[in-house]
Amino acid sequence: MFPSLFISQVTYTLPSHASTLGCEQSKPLIPSHSPVHQFSFDVTFLKTILKYFLDGSATAIESEELAHVRYDEGSTTYLEVLEQQRQSFSAQLDLLANRLNIVNSYILLYKALGGGWLTPEEEQEFLEQQQQQQQQQQTTAE
Repeated sequence: MFPSLFISQVTYTLPSHASTLGCEQSKPLIPSHSPVHQFSFDVTFLKTILKYFLDGSATAIESEELAHVRYDEGSTTYLEVLEQQRQSFSAQLDLLANRLNIVNSYILLYKALGGGWLTPEEEQEFLEQQQQQQQQQQTTAE
């Protein structure tokens, strides 16, 4: 339903009457063009629409179950049951895609904030540096 949901740039504007209410325009802590701002907005946006995907998925599953009941009672064809199954699977896939986008946005936000993962080689190098620093501190303390 929603193709790529990663927002490239977001701008916020104050309403025209904001100055009369005592609001002043100030610089944000994180510039709107920074990756941190972009990915934090993505996470917020994706979590907001997650509710709609959850509702849609639950409705599609219920509709599929009702189609089975109607078929069992003889009031509809099996083609309708299959169509409801297809729609249910599609809604569930959309929900999973949204959850995947949320996880990916969290990862990108984590990386934009300076986090990351170390390869085994980098981890070994990091541990060696830590040991060297500890040895240096011990020798300077003696």
